[in-house]
Amino acid sequence: MKLIFNLLKFLFFLLIGTVALSQEKGDYQFQTFSPEGGFNYDGVKKIQQDSNGFIWILMDNDLFRFDGYEHKSYQSHFNQNDVQLEKTFRDIVADHNGQLYVSVTDGLYTYDILKNTFARIHEDDFLYLWSTADNPLLATRSNQLGRYDRETDQFTELSYQGKPLTRVQSIVPEENGFFFLSWGRNIFRYNNDTEEVTLFYAFENDNSIKGFCKINNTIWCLSTDNIFNALDIPSGEFMDSFEFISDSENVYSKMILADKNENIWVASQNGLYVYNTKTNSYQHYVHHKMDPFSLPNNSIWTIEEDAQRNLWIGTYSGGLSYVNLDKKNHFESYSTINSPLNQNLVSGFAEDKENFWIATEGGGINQVDKETNVYTFHEAKVNSNSISSNNVKSLIIDRNENLWFATFRGGLGFYNTKTKKFKNYRHNFNDPNSILNDDLRKLSLNSDSGFWISYQTKSLDLSYYSIEEDLFTHYNINTEDPNYYIFDISQGSDGLLWVLTHNKLYALNKETGETKKIRLPDSSLLYGQTLAMDGNENLWIGTVGKGLYRYNTKTGVFKNFDEILKFGISTIFSIILDAKNDLWLGTDNGLFYYNTSTNEIFRFDKDDGVQGQVFYPLATYRDRSGKLYFGGTEGFTIIKPTEIVQDTTKAKVNISSFFVDNIPTNPPVDDGDKLGNTIRFPETIELNHKQSNFGFTFTSNSYLTPKNNRFKYRLKGYDNRWIEVDASNRNVFYSKVPPGTYTFEVVAANSDGVWGWPLDITIKRIPAPWFSWWAYTIYFLIASSVIFVLVRYYYNQKKLKMQLFLDKLNQEKKEEIHQSQLTFFTSISHDFRTPLSLISAAVDKLREEGLKEYYYRILSGNTKRLLGLVTELMDFRKIESDKMPLQVTKSDINNLVNIFAFDFKDYALQHNINFKIDLDPKMPKDLYIDKHILEKVILNLLNNAFKFTKDDGVISLSTYSKRSEFYSDYTNTVTIGESNLEENCFCIVITDTGIGITREALPLIFDSYYKAKTEDFTSVFGTGIGLFIIKNLVLLHKGEMTVFSEQGKGSDIIVCFPMDANIYAPEDFLRAEALEENVSLAVLTDASKSEELDSEEFVIESFIKDKKRILLAEDNDDLRQMIADYLSTDFEIIEAENGLIASNILKRTHVDLIVSDIMMPIKDGITFCKEVKENMEHSHIPFILLTAKAGLDSKLEGADSGADIYLEKPIDFNLLRLSLRNVFSQQQQMREYYAKNFFAETHELTTNKRESDFMRKFIAILDENLDKPQMDVNKIASELSMSRSKLYNKIKSITGNSIIEFIKSYRLRKAANLIIDTNLSMREIMIMIGIESQSYFSRSFKKEFGETPTSFGAKHKQ
Repeated sequence: MKLIFNLLKFLFFLLIGTVALSQEKGDYQFQTFSPEGGFNYDGVKKIQQDSNGFIWILMDNDLFRFDGYEHKSYQSHFNQNDVQLEKTFRDIVADHNGQLYVSVTDGLYTYDILKNTFARIHEDDFLYLWSTADNPLLATRSNQLGRYDRETDQFTELSYQGKPLTRVQSIVPEENGFFFLSWGRNIFRYNNDTEEVTLFYAFENDNSIKGFCKINNTIWCLSTDNIFNALDIPSGEFMDSFEFISDSENVYSKMILADKNENIWVASQNGLYVYNTKTNSYQHYVHHKMDPFSLPNNSIWTIEEDAQRNLWIGTYSGGLSYVNLDKKNHFESYSTINSPLNQNLVSGFAEDKENFWIATEGGGINQVDKETNVYTFHEAKVNSNSISSNNVKSLIIDRNENLWFATFRGGLGFYNTKTKKFKNYRHNFNDPNSILNDDLRKLSLNSDSGFWISYQTKSLDLSYYSIEEDLFTHYNINTEDPNYYIFDISQGSDGLLWVLTHNKLYALNKETGETKKIRLPDSSLLYGQTLAMDGNENLWIGTVGKGLYRYNTKTGVFKNFDEILKFGISTIFSIILDAKNDLWLGTDNGLFYYNTSTNEIFRFDKDDGVQGQVFYPLATYRDRSGKLYFGGTEGFTIIKPTEIVQDTTKAKVNISSFFVDNIPTNPPVDDGDKLGNTIRFPETIELNHKQSNFGFTFTSNSYLTPKNNRFKYRLKGYDNRWIEVDASNRNVFYSKVPPGTYTFEVVAANSDGVWGWPLDITIKRIPAPWFSWWAYTIYFLIASSVIFVLVRYYYNQKKLKMQLFLDKLNQEKKEEIHQSQLTFFTSISHDFRTPLSLISAAVDKLREEGLKEYYYRILSGNTKRLLGLVTELMDFRKIESDKMPLQVTKSDINNLVNIFAFDFKDYALQHNINFKIDLDPKMPKDLYIDKHILEKVILNLLNNAFKFTKDDGVISLSTYSKRSEFYSDYTNTVTIGESNLEENCFCIVITDTGIGITREALPLIFDSYYKAKTEDFTSVFGTGIGLFIIKNLVLLHKGEMTVFSEQGKGSDIIVCFPMDANIYAPEDFLRAEALEENVSLAVLTDASKSEELDSEEFVIESFIKDKKRILLAEDNDDLRQMIADYLSTDFEIIEAENGLIASNILKRTHVDLIVSDIMMPIKDGITFCKEVKENMEHSHIPFILLTAKAGLDSKLEGADSGADIYLEKPIDFNLLRLSLRNVFSQQQQMREYYAKNFFAETHELTTNKRESDFMRKFIAILDENLDKPQMDVNKIASELSMSRSKLYNKIKSITGNSIIEFIKSYRLRKAANLIIDTNLSMREIMIMIGIESQSYFSRSFKKEFGETPTSFGAKHKQ
């Protein structure tokens, strides 16, 4: 059964092979462009190309547009006017301007490219449409021929001899009119100039003519009996008739058309006939299932010519086919489908005089008889005369016409074409004269009766076989790189064999066997795949991923040609040269032709007739006639290089779609383009400010092989680079394009790489309204206005700054003068206080010596008065410096007012002034007030009242718990201070019957240095700052002050203070006592001096056994001498004129106490005090500051410097002496406490932290060295950073003992603590405290504590 099947298969292939290779193929290839299965079941009625190059396909129920790649239906565009449910498309035509017309059963439509839609312009049903050289269309309506004028929308019927022209079948245009066929027998002629219809020629019978066409000056008519009749146009005579096909064969022709080559194409139901009018021969084209370039259907309905005079063919079942008349069948491809070839994978070729040999992968060898085209198959068989393997890699024919073939895993094969015998050469381990491996790749015939063998193994081994000697010679070209395949070999004319591996190139000298490694470009990998030598000794290398290399074997220079990579290839599998020394390349993406002269590259694929996309490695051959053979994965292809002609037609690029935001839309244009253009894509597109993302889809009118077309585009002004793409990337999109004018340029190349002319489209992106020219004009005006305003503002500011600078300069000068005044007041007040201190001290001295009380009172009173003025000046300075503090405390207001006013009663009696004090009994007794401020306010106001009130006048001082209880009769008034106190306040009112104040002067009375003019009044002494101080004191106290006055009548002054204590800040409450406790500051006022002197009994005369040495620093000689004289009876006084002299004295002299003035030249008292307290050697010395500065700030400054006591000038000498004795008494009391209390700590001997820290450090040193009998005082002084003498003085001053006595006392106190707190023996305790002698320890202990150590321990341990 199997034998019968193989026999039938052989006979079938024999028959097919004989037919297929004996019949010459037609001249034309038909490219089918209709979708798979066709547009519709029905036939294509009409095909029309518009002015943009698009192909329109008309069917009964639909209309399609084809751009070379996509089909788009427009049937829905005709449903706008639904006059009937079903519409039938009649005809389609484009006039000489390119306007497209479509005839439908409900009227005539035109195409508007701007809107991409059809609009109805006429409602008549035109069955046929034709275009003429002028504007009017030719159409048939109701089976009558006429002319339609679009401008007038009129249809004019044509007639002949007064009769209408009916049943018009076809029209053929001529230069000044047209011919048309009527009733299948009459040919009429229409003249455009005369608008006349004449009968050109009439046949005998109706329907005897199926169609007619015009070639030059001849009319060709096809009759129903298949005869072409030729009519001479100039004479109108019958010329000749030519038999087309035998009369017995029915053609069933539908139409005929004459092409540019003077051939007549006949559309029939039996295929397509092409009649050659020159040779009187024809070719018949029909559909073949196995031929992709045959017609899509045998029933041909229409044939149309496009702008390039190529033909479009519409068939039944919606088929669309294209014929390029200039393209011939340059490629012949054979596979198992269309030929007897037994295996599609073709790997090699060879030929002898009688046969053509084809190697396959898996099918062995196919032998084709050149004469009969009969195939003979040589396949591997077991134990028979056959090839050793069906995987044949390479073929050669030797000079004896015998066949040699290389196989994979079958070794080398030989076939004697005469004896029909096979011989196989296999690898034999025991035979050195055998091939190296059974896996062979390629055979390369040598001219000297031998051939070269390359292997398909990882070794760089080659073999040469001598046919005459039957001898194998083996070569290893590089032992250093053993793990690489040899991909190809090629022989040069200079005796070299070129060997290619994946990354190396070698040259093998065939005579000497020497190998040379070729240096590669840029030391990079070559990725070689195949190579071939051209006639100019250039070696061409195909690579993987790097395109094509050319190696000049004479110069040794490599050059890369990677332009081919843009076609999407990765690997070049095979290379062969044609007779013109041009390259043909088999790749993984089609077949390529490279013109080495022009560097042009052309690609061919299945659409061009080649076997497939992928070609087999090294499977190339050039036969004796110059034909080229390429094997691939789908058969093999035969190329006739000499017959291939480049298509030089320049492609025209078209825009098929426009996008905004990736959505297809109609291109927006201005109104001018809308009116003037409806047939072509607009040259200018206007986009608004929101349309920043747009794109295009472009095509071309080159339909030969559309997918091989290429395009270049750029958006000039946005990105000026040309971008080249293939036909699969015809969409371009631009995003976020800024406003402006751009030019989109796109150009197309046909399938042969010929570039056409660019299409330019201007893109105007209109800016947003806020970026338009008028917006910029507004912005400019606004900016100019802003700049003007800014410049003006700048100059005004500059002017203002200058004025402010001048004002500031002026103010600074005024402030400088003011500060000079304040400094003057401060200095003079200090200068006043010092002589006042002298006067006061002298008066006190005189009083002690018996001065009469009367004179004492005069001197003392005036001294106090001057002191009050000085104090007022100091208050003024504090107010100006904003340093006057508020110190409120609970007080009895009525009691304070009564005390402050008491001193004025004597003055009132002396001047016969009625002075009244009226205190409100309802006044609360626990109101918060600053006593000092209240005192200053009352004393100043009473002083002014008495100052400006004449004798026998009236002055009253009253208090009110409610403000509403007071009323003034004076109309002139001025108020300062808080206005929101209302009734929540208490008031102090002072009235007088003095001179009063004028209305004009009243607002000025609170200004500093203001003094009212007092005409007719005795001039009084004053500074002009009293009321200024009062105003600020009242404001400081959150109060309010109102003055009522009339000149010549008197004044009423009411001062109100808040009752609510919450109005004051926490820091406003008096904290002076706490401050004095913290800093141990002894500040005594004049009012308490005498009481303290009488009541205190701290002076213990017997305590001061020796005179203490006091350092007195005072710059005023008289005051310093007076103080020294006063204190010299009790103390040793060392005098110094300033702080610097005092510092120098202190460095060389031991003192027990320092008294210093604050304000001194060179070095003041504050600085001197800080130096003393910060120096460890002197910090224990008590320091007393004397100053004329009063106030809390000055006290704080003195306390901060470390002063122990702060005394104000004028100095009360008794207070000073008592203060000194208290200091020394306190020291003595601490020493006695320490002596009596043996559990007391040594730091309790000190009064401040610095001295306490010193004593702790000193005791720590003693503890470290306590067990040493002889303690080194010098070492202790060194560790304390003091001299021995300074340490001695300091310890003596603090403890009252010498340092030796103190150490001895400390040892014994330590022993006492150890006796009580531990159970150590006396001996152990003695060792710990550094005493060696038991007797000395007992005597000293008893002297210190009054009892022996044993008794002490027994007593205190209980």
